[in-house]
Amino acid sequence: MNLLPGPCHGRRLVLLAPDDANLEEFSRPVIDRHLHAQALAALQRFRGAVYVGESNLAPADLEPDGRHVQPADARSWHLLTVGAAGDLEACARITLHGLPVRFSETMVAHSALAHSPVWGSLLHLAVEEEMRSARRAGMRFAELGGWAVARASRCTTEAVRMVLAGYALAGLLGGVRGISTVNRCNHSSSILRRIGGRPLVVGGSELPCYFEPRYRAHLEILRFDSSLPNPHYQFHIAECRTALRDVTVFGAGYRPDLWPALQTADYTPAALST
Repeated sequence: MNLLPGPCHGRRLVLLAPDDANLEEFSRPVIDRHLHAQALAALQRFRGAVYVGESNLAPADLEPDGRHVQPADARSWHLLTVGAAGDLEACARITLHGLPVRFSETMVAHSALAHSPVWGSLLHLAVEEEMRSARRAGMRFAELGGWAVARASRCTTEAVRMVLAGYALAGLLGGVRGISTVNRCNHSSSILRRIGGRPLVVGGSELPCYFEPRYRAHLEILRFDSSLPNPHYQFHIAECRTALRDVTVFGAGYRPDLWPALQTADYTPAALST
C-alpha cells in the first residue's frame, strides 16, 4: 500500500500555512497572499461540496459561492491532496492554539456535546486535562478537523494518507497533543483510532458519541498525541514527514527573517483548481 501521494498515481500534497508561520522546516515555501487566499477558497468550496454530497450540510449552509467557511480556517494549517489535473481530492485542518488557551476558545466548545446538561461539564474537564497534558510535555495543543475526501477517493487509502500526513505535520511543528471531532458514519473515527486516536476519558468514563445537528451526523471526539502513533504506522509517518519537507507550502504572511531567496526564485507554483 502506497501511503504517500506522488508521481506514481498523479497526486501530490500541498500545505497552506497560517499567517506568520515559521516555514524553516520546508524547502519550497511560496509567500503569496493572493495564492494562499485562492487555495483556501478552493478547499472551502471542495469541502462544502463534499459535505453537501454526504447530506451533512444543505446548500443554504454554504456561502453564496459554495464555500464552507469556518472561523478557524484562516488561522490553521491545511493539508490538501491535489490530483493530476489540479482538482482537490482531500483536505484536513490542524488548528494550533496558543498557550494558555481556554476551553471557551476551542471549536469543540461550540459543539452539541459541550451544551449537553449531562456531558458538557465533563467534556470541559476532559479537554482542559488534554491542554495541561500538552503543556507538561512541552507540546502544542491543537484541534484536527475539516476533513473531506472526494467520493471517487473514498474507497482508496486517501483518508489514511491524510491522517498520517496530519501526524507527520504535527511532528514537524514541534509535536502536538490535542483532540479531533470525527464522523462515525464515514469511518473517519475508525481510521483515526487505528492510527493512534483514543477516546476522551474523564472520571473513568469515556465521553460518548453524540449527534451534531449542524452537520446532521453522529460525531465522536478523540484525543491524539503526534509522538505516540500506533507503532504499525511509525515508519509511514516518518516517510511522510520527510516528504512534507519538500512539498509546496503556500504562506499568506511574509517573514523578513526567512527565505530571502524567495525574492529572486524562478519557481512558479501551478495554480490550484478553483
